[in-house]
Amino acid sequence: MNYITHLFLSGSDDGLIVGNFIGDSVKGKDYLNYPESIQRGILLHRHIDFYTDTHPTIHKSKSYLVSKYNHWAGVLIDIFYGHILTLYFKNYTSESLNDFANRVQDVLLDHYEYLTDDTKMFLDYSIKYNRIEHFDKIQTVDEVLKGIAGRTKYVSNIENASADLLYHLENLTRDFEQFFPQLITETQNYISNFKT
Repeated sequence: MNYITHLFLSGSDDGLIVGNFIGDSVKGKDYLNYPESIQRGILLHRHIDFYTDTHPTIHKSKSYLVSKYNHWAGVLIDIFYGHILTLYFKNYTSESLNDFANRVQDVLLDHYEYLTDDTKMFLDYSIKYNRIEHFDKIQTVDEVLKGIAGRTKYVSNIENASADLLYHLENLTRDFEQFFPQLITETQNYISNFKT
């Protein structure tokens, strides 16, 4: 899932927010080097990724793109679902997208010492360009895709994939609306196990 989705699923728990944000950058048992609250966020990140990667609705969404983008289809669905979440943010929370962005960014800045070097750079860039607040705009998605394409040494052809997002948006939105409530429930159940 896109980092915005991971942050959203962390709720209001600072440790979960930080751990979920750095989850991709912490490998293997390195998560044990962090405070317990952040460890839980890293484990939550891994659980969300596993649940998502094995979910049939995600496979359905990937099927719209896989013939054109091969293994990059998964990356695109992560980004496209993040875009759809921000488009329909008010359907899932009473918090505005702007307030959400400010809140989670403040938490991450308050815990900056725990961020990895790459997530520090990513956060700084995200704040500078207001990525979360503007992720509901196709121009922002387009810029993100071009940025990823420019950083990879392999030919991905994803730099123009925002056109595919628009083409498949109705089907992707339908898939997202089916999948996301299930992901929320799965995440809440997983978090509740930390408290028992």
